[in-house]
Amino acid sequence: MAITAARDVRFQSASQRSPTNALNAVEAGAAEFTLHDLPPLPTPDRQTMRSQAASGCTVVLMLIAVLAGLPHSVGNNYGGPWEHGNFRLRQLGLVALYIEAFFAILCLLGIMWGDPGVLKRSPETCFPLPQNIAEKLRQKQSLAGLENVYEGQHVFCVRCCIWRPDSSPPLYRDNTHHCSTCQRCVADFDHHCGVFGR
Repeated sequence: MAITAARDVRFQSASQRSPTNALNAVEAGAAEFTLHDLPPLPTPDRQTMRSQAASGCTVVLMLIAVLAGLPHSVGNNYGGPWEHGNFRLRQLGLVALYIEAFFAILCLLGIMWGDPGVLKRSPETCFPLPQNIAEKLRQKQSLAGLENVYEGQHVFCVRCCIWRPDSSPPLYRDNTHHCSTCQRCVADFDHHCGVFGR
């Protein structure tokens, strides 16, 4: 009962937390452990992620080169319908094509370098620990092989040692899952993208 009450403190805004609820969290064992006491996060499958990212970026950059370079070279070398037409219209079309290619590269950079929604460890997201997890850590035992802990609408990922966001109203964040390739819990997780390794 004290663990459930303490975990509910974590999902309230800072203005809603009371000293009484904070005291319950301490009594539930939240102060017994720090973030440094938790096992290290699992290692991502970086080789798979990098090979997927390299192949995806190569495909996108090749498409940009072909789709932007081909009209440029055809227009310059053969003239085509532009030979007797409006030179400014041809130039405007090429500029629009290059602008689209530029935005495609910006989107690619956003995909590759943006945060996909990985949940970070913090005292608010990790504590209080479920009783069976805290007991294993006290005894210096591995958490390998344990199942996630489900308590009402709350799920504790034993691989990341993190409480996933609440899936009850008004958040409805029930699509937070652990990615087996990235080895992290990701909010709004749909699937691991095998094209870009994200």
